[in-house]
Amino acid sequence: MQLSEVGEFGLIHRLSAIIGGRGGDPSGVFLGLGDDAAGFQPPENRHLVATADMLVEEIHFRRSWLSSRALGWKALAVNLSDVAAMGGEPHFALVCIAVDSPTSVEYVEGIYAGMQSLAERFGVRIAGGDTVRSRAGLTLSITVVGSVEPERLATRAGARPGDLLVVTGTLGDSAAGCMALLAGPRAAEKVPPSVLEAHRLPQPRIAEARAAVATGAVTALMDISDGLAGDLHHICEESGVGAELDAGAIPLSEACRDAAARLRLDPLQLALTGGEDYELLLAVSPERVDEVRAAITEATGTRTSVVGQIQPAGCQLLLPNGTRVPLSGAGYQHFPSE
Repeated sequence: MQLSEVGEFGLIHRLSAIIGGRGGDPSGVFLGLGDDAAGFQPPENRHLVATADMLVEEIHFRRSWLSSRALGWKALAVNLSDVAAMGGEPHFALVCIAVDSPTSVEYVEGIYAGMQSLAERFGVRIAGGDTVRSRAGLTLSITVVGSVEPERLATRAGARPGDLLVVTGTLGDSAAGCMALLAGPRAAEKVPPSVLEAHRLPQPRIAEARAAVATGAVTALMDISDGLAGDLHHICEESGVGAELDAGAIPLSEACRDAAARLRLDPLQLALTGGEDYELLLAVSPERVDEVRAAITEATGTRTSVVGQIQPAGCQLLLPNGTRVPLSGAGYQHFPSE
């Protein structure tokens, strides 16, 4: 069914059947769709945190790469991951979507169904937004609001020399999936399906972050969206420190290694610079690193790895042969130098 057959308000009515109407719920939203703005009651004695991310067709995704439901899931997931990076809990999302005329109603409904599936998992309410026409392509812009106890608020600033660097999960899987998709359908068919899923359906590490900050031993935290090397540089810059990464300790899945071999790529570089892992990068007091790792694993079952240490200045990579080389801060950038 074409969008012109239902019109803007007909589309909104259909979407409200997926994400809910005016009523309130435990997210703190007491007034949902139907008015000019949503109503939200913030939790007592907490700071609010807010984030926004945009996905633009042919920049962040191609429709041939993933289903409409997966696109909706991913669009919301990257925002929830930012709230996790602050140690917070997400409450509600505002979704703005620009859609071109050839897009079907069913495709848009699939996007919202994917978002709603993830939102329900984390108790998040899609409380409103905007729907507009695009002259070409599809753009999704999502704002998520969450909250965090003041004593548990995590930032990129605060890492201290001697702190150990910890990551959740494995790195490079999403980049391997992306490179396979870029190489074409035949290449994508040959790589392990899990790397494609890592790219299409990232998992926000909200529970992992909440467990970590509850220990009080996390000195800096962020999610890994632009590659481990680039995001570590962000922590170093904001904290006024340096760092050393141990290349041999960076967790790489067998699926990532397999995909990299088939694509003739270096799996370590996928982890360092590929991006879109949406795992957590934590700086942790060295005497309490076991406590933090145990808290994450006991709460979620997610694996963790110590991958390096904060140092007073300079960023370097320790290679398996014992040599040290400068660690480039290169990661994904929207406006790279020519």
